Amino acid sequence: MVEGNTSTICVIRVNNTGFTNHLIVTNITIDDALDFGVFFTDCQAPGGTPAQSGCSINVAFVPQSLGPYTTHMHVFDNATSSPQSVTLTGTGTLPPPTTDSIVPNPLDFGGSAVGQPNEQFLTVNNTGFTNPLVLQTLTLTDTTPGYTGPNEFTLVPGDSTCPATPAGLGPGGTCVLAFNLTADASHVDTSITGTLVITGNATTSPQTINLTGYGVSGITPDGDCYTASDGSCDATQGSAGFSGQSCLVDAGTCTTGAGPSCTCQ
Repeated sequence: MVEGNTSTICVIRVNNTGFTNHLIVTNITIDDALDFGVFFTDCQAPGGTPAQSGCSINVAFVPQSLGPYTTHMHVFDNATSSPQSVTLTGTGTLPPPTTDSIVPNPLDFGGSAVGQPNEQFLTVNNTGFTNPLVLQTLTLTDTTPGYTGPNEFTLVPGDSTCPATPAGLGPGGTCVLAFNLTADASHVDTSITGTLVITGNATTSPQTINLTGYGVSGITPDGDCYTASDGSCDATQGSAGFSGQSCLVDAGTCTTGAGPSCTCQ
C-alpha cells in the first residue's frame, strides 16, 4: 500500500460456533494502532452475535513509512478461547513513478562569511501528470577535501515548502527546499563542496545535487565604502576613479585610504 494512503478494507469474519449462547465481544485491540485500524465492526452490536452465526471486523492499513509490517489484532469475548489473535501484514510502498525537475544544479552559495548561515533555495517541480512526487530522503554530505569537521550544509525545514513524507507534491506542483551553508573558520578563501542526494519516486531517483561555495572572513559589508582603482577605500565616493563597489569593514567604520581597517571586495 502507498505510504500515507488507506488500503482497501480487509474483512475478518468472527463465527459463533456454539449452539446456545450469544458471542459477546467486549474489546478489539491492535498492537500497531498507528498503521492499522478497525474501520467498522458489527461484532459489538447490542446483545452480541447469536449461536451458529457470525459478524465481521473490517480492518484498514495506513502505512506511515516504507517497508513490511506485521502486527496482531486481539478479540476479547466470552468464548472459552478468548482472546483470539489474528496476524495482520502489509507493505508500505511509494506511489508509482513520476517525473520531476530540481534546479539549480549545482546549487552555488557563493561567498559565505565564516560562522554565518548563507541560505539558498532549490526549486522542485513535479513535471508528471498523474502521480504525486514523494521526496523520501534528503542526504547532505560535506565533501570538501580534507575537511573532517561538522557538516557545513544543513536543511532549513522552516523555510522549505516541500511536503514531508509520506505526503507528496501533486502533479504540476512546485515547492522549494532551503539550505544553509555555514562556512568553517578553516575555509576562508577556500572552496567548499558538498552533495545532496534525493531519493523518492521520481524516475531519475536517486538524484544528486552538487553544492558549491567558498568561505570568506566574517567582516560585514558596509554600503558606504567604495573602492578606488588603486584598491584604496573612500567613505564618500567623492574621488575620481572610484568604482562604486562596496567594501568590507573590519573595524566597523570606513576610513579614507588603503589600510587594515577597510578591505575591499
